[in-house]
Amino acid sequence: MGELLDLLDEGKHGYLIKVKLKGLKGLLSSQEWEAIPGQPGWEQCVFSHQCTTWSTARLFVAVRREKPETVDKQGTLFEMRDFDYFCYVVSKKTAPWQAHKDYGKRATCETWIEEAKNQMGLAHLKSQDFWASSAMFCALSLLINTRSVIWAFIKVGWIKEIYSGLEAREPITVNGILNSGG
Repeated sequence: MGELLDLLDEGKHGYLIKVKLKGLKGLLSSQEWEAIPGQPGWEQCVFSHQCTTWSTARLFVAVRREKPETVDKQGTLFEMRDFDYFCYVVSKKTAPWQAHKDYGKRATCETWIEEAKNQMGLAHLKSQDFWASSAMFCALSLLINTRSVIWAFIKVGWIKEIYSGLEAREPITVNGILNSGG
């Protein structure tokens, strides 16, 4: 991973990568956290860290929120707070909350692509040409979305109303032209 980040840094490419490290929770719990304005229950931190295989320290941003308390039947001697952590390594100074939101959007998009590939069979769509595959993917996406809209119209009864309106005009447009010979 360090070599990839070095290459991205050399080319001045931006990156936002979710961090998954052994001992991450310990690293994050030792940071200084501050409340995120306008986001009740959320805290943020920014720090620099160099992993053992990296050539240089990089910028880390993180957000956390306290997990809801669970009822312990045996009781506890000390009150322990537990958090959900979200940590990212970034190429440029970014507000932790913004990085978290941006990553969430990308993750949602990746989920949609994964669903399209696996649940709609688009993984079997193969071509030796990237642009041909891209065009087929776009056409199928348009077809799937159009089908979804039509089903939504059917569900609320709009298709019946639209079809009834077309049926009333049909003799003038289609049958009228065919029967008149021209």
